[in-house]
Amino acid sequence: MKRYCPDKNISRLILSLLIMLSVGCGGYRLVGTSSGAAGGANKIAIPVFKNNTPEPGIERNVTAKVREAFIQNGRLRVVPEKKADLIFRGNVNHYELRPVSFDTNDNVTEYWVIMNIEVKVKDTSKNKFLIDQTFRSKWTYEVSSDLLYSERSRNEAIDKASSDFAEKMISIVVEGFW
Repeated sequence: MKRYCPDKNISRLILSLLIMLSVGCGGYRLVGTSSGAAGGANKIAIPVFKNNTPEPGIERNVTAKVREAFIQNGRLRVVPEKKADLIFRGNVNHYELRPVSFDTNDNVTEYWVIMNIEVKVKDTSKNKFLIDQTFRSKWTYEVSSDLLYSERSRNEAIDKASSDFAEKMISIVVEGFW
């Protein structure tokens, strides 16, 4: 009659697990942890975006937020176009204020700031576009009868929508999350 030996079976189980962990995980990686659209690039140029909307100055705001995000991220150095591995061009081609919330008297109490931004990221060494796509960014803001407060809220919403867009661009260009 065979005797059951729990210590021996546990030892075999642990040894099997260790072998599987050391051998079986070598070929796997987390999706999105590649170098993104940037590939092996080190430097990026971000010229001032174009503005095809009636909202004056919005292109400067969006451009500043995108540059700031890349500088803070630090994986790609922001440089002039002549020295860049990648050129990131943007075009704010849609700007809209959409009412989304009303009070009992049908007065607007909340708006969405909506922007569509066309993005083209060109690899200068291969002379090809890595990204050629339009992205949407939106942010909610509250309004009141105080016009100064409402205008300040709208400008803050444009800032937030621009920052949100910039973070999306970092995720796509640098970190590879599509």
